[in-house]
Amino acid sequence: MPELSAALGLFTGELLPEDRYAHWAATRRGQLALLRERLLLRLAEGHLDAAPERAAAFAQQVLAASPAEELAHRVLIDALLRQGLRRRAVHQYHVCREALDTELGVRPAPETERLHRAALAAAPAPLPHRPAAARARPRGARRPSAARARRRAGAAARPAGPTGPAPHR
Repeated sequence: MPELSAALGLFTGELLPEDRYAHWAATRRGQLALLRERLLLRLAEGHLDAAPERAAAFAQQVLAASPAEELAHRVLIDALLRQGLRRRAVHQYHVCREALDTELGVRPAPETERLHRAALAAAPAPLPHRPAAARARPRGARRPSAARARRRAGAAARPAGPTGPAPHR
């Protein structure tokens, strides 16, 4: 992985940005962009086990340039699941599906569908335990009394007069 990271560090941006529309540079510019994308994907896949948050960051860089790159979506979904971010993983699947449909007119691959099913089946992360003191009402907070609740229910049940509800006795 250090070699891949070093190679990524050598990428300094688009080739000859001052000659963006020069026909002779377009092919080479595209090749370098594709090489960078492949490098980012390899780094993303390589970080999935040990550092899923880094894998997600690499995948997002790919998707910023190529929204329909399904492998990057798959790595990102997997990384989100490994971090316990199930809802975000499901959302990312839908982003992937939309990008593939819009840009390429295709559906996600079976591997991507399997990750989607895994995200749907994953148990949501448990809520952190809150001690009783943290759940207690703040000092001065009002708690509705049972008598007050019954009075409100009774007033709502009485028929309204010409000027509003019947007076409370």
